[in-house]
Amino acid sequence: MTESRRLRIIKQVLSEIQSTNKPIGWRKIKRRFGLKDSVAKSIAQTVLDITRLNIKPTINIHIETPELKFERKNNLNVFILLSDWHIGELVNNIEINEYDLEIAYTRILKYLNEVGNTLKLLQPKNIYILALGDLCSGVIHDELEDQTDVITQVSATVYFLSLFIKTIKPTKVFGCFGNHGVFGNKKKNKNMKNNFDLLIYNITSLITNTEIETSKNPYLIVDTSIGPIFLAHGNHIMSYAGIPIYGVLRKQLFVHNLCRMKGIDIPKATFLAHFHEPQNITSQGENIFINGTLMGTNEYAFKKGLICEPSQKMVVIGVDIIGEYNYNLNTVEKTTLPERALEITKWT
Repeated sequence: MTESRRLRIIKQVLSEIQSTNKPIGWRKIKRRFGLKDSVAKSIAQTVLDITRLNIKPTINIHIETPELKFERKNNLNVFILLSDWHIGELVNNIEINEYDLEIAYTRILKYLNEVGNTLKLLQPKNIYILALGDLCSGVIHDELEDQTDVITQVSATVYFLSLFIKTIKPTKVFGCFGNHGVFGNKKKNKNMKNNFDLLIYNITSLITNTEIETSKNPYLIVDTSIGPIFLAHGNHIMSYAGIPIYGVLRKQLFVHNLCRMKGIDIPKATFLAHFHEPQNITSQGENIFINGTLMGTNEYAFKKGLICEPSQKMVVIGVDIIGEYNYNLNTVEKTTLPERALEITKWT
């Protein structure tokens, strides 16, 4: 059994014990997860030890984080958007952009620094990290198979996401999955159970000891201090010539109908990604924010005549204000990843 599966089973058993307040024996663990006697007994003993110590399971991987101190006193709500990092994809055949793991790391550090400076200035009470999918490249297209392997993609992405969470210490973290983190472009491969984004959230949650709320479908409606918000990657939204306005408005109608069926309030704001161009659309008094891409223009986009600057977005919502920061991250400077950053999925 791999260590990652063992940890997932431990976390699932602990969660059930916490919700039912009833112990779970090794035989039940054996039947439920199809384990050998020795493995089930070992997991049961680990669960018992953790329960006695009253601690949550975490992975002891050191992540060096920059110091970020500020007061959280102003009645402001900040939403930090992370999406379309495409970690693992290589861009080196066009004049206007380059991209690899080390360039991605430079841009992430730059974004984290810019966000940190803004948080020091705003001193917001609530900070939410919204991971909107396509954080890693996957192997959705044939040409990606010859680029960065999936284990390296997942390890690096977990390290980068953990860096954000451990530095910023957000109020909550939410995550939805995109269309890139899969093997192949066939419909059977696009099942959410096979999506790397969700795997990345699970591992990151263990490492940072932070809950990352996700969904079993492409859409996520969550409660925040401003009320409900709607999150989706955006690949299910139709666009024309790269402009998704009509599709976004159609999706807004779907979300409103969905909320009415569930008997919940209509979202105060919508956050999307996928289109690689930062946009802000206002419709029916609702703000719809679309994030940019860390990768910037790649060969596929360039051939289609589409150019986009590497960028990520942060949204600020207060009692009387709604504002956004679009951080331009256009640099091809390379920063070497820390020694253990690529070993996160190779637990021993």
